[in-house]
Amino acid sequence: MSINQGFTPPKTPFTPAKSGPHKVMTGAERHVYKFPNGHGASVIRGPWTYGGDKGLWELAVINHDESLNYGTPITSDVEGHLTDQEVANLLTRISELEGAK
Repeated sequence: MSINQGFTPPKTPFTPAKSGPHKVMTGAERHVYKFPNGHGASVIRGPWTYGGDKGLWELAVINHDESLNYGTPITSDVEGHLTDQEVANLLTRISELEGAK
């Protein structure tokens, strides 16, 4: 997945490290954000994501290796039905987390 293969990430102050098609969900797009604190986010949208049918986003907190991280104060699951502004707010919170261990 390279930066922007025709996919438009949510409008936020952050630039994805990678953007492209989701590897498993046909017809879905994925944008990966990584922060210096070792945390990141996977932001996806597609026909089978929470809110994707309405053009909304789903976000999961990820570790540096892109595995899902359910142990942060942000969420213990994925967050769905998100607007661009809600994604921006969550990305800000993730970027401000204490460094990953």
